[in-house]
Amino acid sequence: MHPESAGGTLTIPNGALRGVQARMAILPAGASGGVTLSSPDRHRIESMIQRADALLGTPYVSGGGHGDWGSGGGLDCSGFVSAVLRSGGYLNAPVTTEGFQGQAGIANGPGRLVTIYDRTDCGANEHVIIDLNGRFYESGRGGASGGTPFVHQFTPSSSYLASFNTILHPAGL
Repeated sequence: MHPESAGGTLTIPNGALRGVQARMAILPAGASGGVTLSSPDRHRIESMIQRADALLGTPYVSGGGHGDWGSGGGLDCSGFVSAVLRSGGYLNAPVTTEGFQGQAGIANGPGRLVTIYDRTDCGANEHVIIDLNGRFYESGRGGASGGTPFVHQFTPSSSYLASFNTILHPAGL
């Protein structure tokens, strides 16, 4: 069966969506063990993963990515997550950690394939990270994630994830 059959829906096995289309294992719609995605949703998730991967290694810069989508040489945490969400068609302008909740197209709770972990209203400890189908990304100064001062991929501990007080996702994903 061709992946575009079955009314334009695709089924992606959980954990298989790891980069560009050529590396994706696609099952026909209705096959077991996966998440069914429409072609537009599939394009959104592919675009977000490609953007996140393209930004790996970008230096952490406080305030970076706000107003220039990161073209100024660096990104802070919310500037990075804003750029990733924009590539999926979810934002028209960068937002701060407090700004993700309430944005059109952003819903409360964990997503099926994309989850935004947002720590708000806590002063200097505010932070936001994104999970793209099991791959966690952040732009940070290091600290609790054990990360480095640039956009990187990492594996968070359960206690680190529990430190985020707001969990969001792009609608449909």
